[in-house]
Amino acid sequence: MSYSRFILMGMSMLLLSSQALASSHFFSLFNATSRENTGRLETSLDSGAYSQKLNHFDPLDSRTLSERFAIYTDFAGSHLESAPVVYYFCGEWACTESDRLSQVPGAIANYARALSAVVVVIEHRYYGQSKPFQDISPEHMKYLSYEQALEDFSDFENYAKERYQLRGKWIAVGGSYPGALSAYFRAFHPEQVVGALSSSGVVKAITAFESYDKKVADALGPICLLAVQNATHQIEASLHDQNRFQSMKTLFNANDITDPPELLELIANAADSAVQYGLESSFCSDVLSEDPLQGLSKASQNINHLLAHPGSPSDDES
Repeated sequence: MSYSRFILMGMSMLLLSSQALASSHFFSLFNATSRENTGRLETSLDSGAYSQKLNHFDPLDSRTLSERFAIYTDFAGSHLESAPVVYYFCGEWACTESDRLSQVPGAIANYARALSAVVVVIEHRYYGQSKPFQDISPEHMKYLSYEQALEDFSDFENYAKERYQLRGKWIAVGGSYPGALSAYFRAFHPEQVVGALSSSGVVKAITAFESYDKKVADALGPICLLAVQNATHQIEASLHDQNRFQSMKTLFNANDITDPPELLELIANAADSAVQYGLESSFCSDVLSEDPLQGLSKASQNINHLLAHPGSPSDDES
């Protein structure tokens, strides 16, 4: 059974103007691969919620949403007004589980340290705690677009420059969908950022990316793949029986799911993510540690735990 999804991997684009912070040192920093998964920032200049326009393209619409942000100065030194700014865009997720947004990818902290930069984190509208509405009706969801998000980032940057005097050179940074946003931001607002790091930026969205699924299958190997397929067949057979479906949701710790295909998507994403982030050995070890269904449950929950809490041990390791 094949499910449509946008797979975010592959391409990395670096868009920089000749004004960027200088030289080969700058390029080497942004092309380096960080071995750290997360960075913890401690020195907060400010954090909270910014009152953002709901619709940037209708001057008569006065509605607003509260958009979370945080500003960190751990590596910036004493001259904040001239320090470079690493402007980190969160994507289609809650920025972090912390209200202070202090946990960022390790590479972001590394860049800030190397550049003596301020880190500005902003949450994407409609995700995390930056939701303008509590429902997902078409009338309300129409304000969720990359065009609106780009104007959010633009408005907040202007606000931060004025409110906190952050007048150094800003660099937009993001990975995957936010990677595309960082490139678009540089293209749409070149006056606001001297460069953009678009790590694995989505430049071509493919609805049914079956070649990626084949890569995942090859990476898992024949024995692990067979066990995953065996378990998946059992899950698919349960989808039309309410009692069996409920049992499957409980087994996979996914009781909030109401739409059966979402359970399959959750499991497929766990396998995809294990391969994409180099965790396939751990994933397959869990899958093969018990019968296929129990093993896949263990593997999926451990991978989802690791992705939701980078750098922390899984339940089995704690």
